Amino acid sequence: VWYAKNKELVKYRGLYVKASPNPAIWRFIELPDGTRRKLTSEERDGEINIPSEARLYTTVSQLAPSYSEASVYEFKFEGEAYRPPAGQCWLTTKEKMEELARKRRLQVDGELPRYILYYDDFPYSKLTNPWLDTAGASDKLYVVQTSEKPIMRCLLMTTDPGDLIFDPTCGSGTTAYVAEKWGRRWMTCDTSRVAINIARKRLLSGVFDHYKTLNGTVSSGFDCKKIDRISIKNLANDLEPQKVTFFDQPNVDKTAIRVTGPFEVMTLGRYSPEDWKGYLTESGKLENYITVICRLYRKDVSLQGASGLVHAIAESEKEKIALSVGPLTGRVTARQINDAVQDALALGVSEVHILGWAFEANVGEVKSQLEAREKVKIELIMIRPDTLAEGLKVTQPEMLFSPLALPDIEVKIKNGNGKEKEVVVTLKGVGVFDRKRRTTNYYPADKGYIAAWYLDEDYDGDCFVDCQMFFDFKKKPNLKAALKAEVDSDEFELQLQSQPFPAGIYKRIAVKVVDVYGNESTVVKNL
Repeated sequence: VWYAKNKELVKYRGLYVKASPNPAIWRFIELPDGTRRKLTSEERDGEINIPSEARLYTTVSQLAPSYSEASVYEFKFEGEAYRPPAGQCWLTTKEKMEELARKRRLQVDGELPRYILYYDDFPYSKLTNPWLDTAGASDKLYVVQTSEKPIMRCLLMTTDPGDLIFDPTCGSGTTAYVAEKWGRRWMTCDTSRVAINIARKRLLSGVFDHYKTLNGTVSSGFDCKKIDRISIKNLANDLEPQKVTFFDQPNVDKTAIRVTGPFEVMTLGRYSPEDWKGYLTESGKLENYITVICRLYRKDVSLQGASGLVHAIAESEKEKIALSVGPLTGRVTARQINDAVQDALALGVSEVHILGWAFEANVGEVKSQLEAREKVKIELIMIRPDTLAEGLKVTQPEMLFSPLALPDIEVKIKNGNGKEKEVVVTLKGVGVFDRKRRTTNYYPADKGYIAAWYLDEDYDGDCFVDCQMFFDFKKKPNLKAALKAEVDSDEFELQLQSQPFPAGIYKRIAVKVVDVYGNESTVVKNL
């Protein structure tokens, strides 16, 4: 069952599955010489094979479901005269019954002639309920993950290529993945950052068939397989067989493949003081959000009651650290880092730890500038996405927090072919946080720890635009058969140097790196 605000806009595209020829229904066969007979008991029970060249068929009543006096007449067939029983009538006119007889589509079965329906007239049945051929997802990427098949069927039955699909519970991204595969636009959201990260990685690694379209655009629809369906209506009216479209079998263009198109991952943050006033419930007890995070990070913190951005002080004989917690529903901004440092210096503290769920892209640049100018030590700490889940069962700080590791890049400006200078960015390495060992290690870019990296050639400080994208195909696709051409295996290896590009209006670039664990980090550089 599905719904729409406007009934006129409801779509339904029937899907079909191969029908199994049940001997209890398909009781007769027709041999190549035209001879017809019933299946033997041995053939019905499978003890002996039905002749391979024989055509299975059954018979269908020619009596109409409702009465019409005009359809009550005597019909002569094979030397006998037949009339419908009292109170009943024939399904069609006398002329059309005679047309069916001429085409050898009638047979006396019981007391009356019946229509002959061959199994190969249309050896498919419409997909209805229940779907017994579906099961849960195998090789789950996420604890709550739906199998692709039921999502695919729902999508194909109710939408067309180019339509927009919305899934408010993203999970592992199955709906978005299936929508991308079948040429639908999509939007999805989730309260879990873990789910969003898994879905993003799944979409980025997807490789799909390239389907032929009707007129060159996806919105025109796919060129799908069509099969003739012979019916009594076609035969009685001497019409061409009906063409049935199989919407789940589009014709594949084997000269090309597809990957996921451009998409954005966004956080819905409010960036107001209210973001720091969230409350959590644990065993029926209300606790302040900042209090919970600070005490999970350091048990002996002293909470600050002032309205500044230093939320707590952790002090011991060896160190004195100011803690600043990012908003519950937003990113840690450059302004928060700067204000927290200024507040800490005013309190006589020269080490600041900024705890956040997510960080703006330019925080690495801001951190370096503040450390150089203010002579302070700043640590950017990621809060694990599920820290506040399931009643805070895990309370060890080393299991809940990890350093934010920034990519190491090299930027070179050189003379181009013309007068304009060109910029080339080289990815040197990345810090990867190993959650199992609880350590952050630096790895060179060519050691296999980077899944993908992206370059914004002219970063405006707000919106990251993927101008160049580089991927590491761990499993190199075999495209020789599809493209009928050899593809150099080096093309599937991660390229560490960008293509040359001119400096943009903002004279600033940004590089985003996704490691093999799904962690994402961004560094910004002025040119």
